[in-house]
Amino acid sequence: MQNRKPIPQNYVKTGRAWFALLRDMTAADALTEFRVEVKAFVTRAEGELEVIDGFAKES
Repeated sequence: MQNRKPIPQNYVKTGRAWFALLRDMTAADALTEFRVEVKAFVTRAEGELEVIDGFAKES
């Protein structure tokens, strides 16, 4: 279980970095769509971390 957590943690870190970069760019339609996809990616990774944390609490 301990080896499973670093992967979504890295996803969150990478996704947040991408989102910060995209937030400062001028919005075009494709860029806006990409921002939404990156935000969804971060949300999914954060959700996976919550699941892993839930497993740890149950143990």
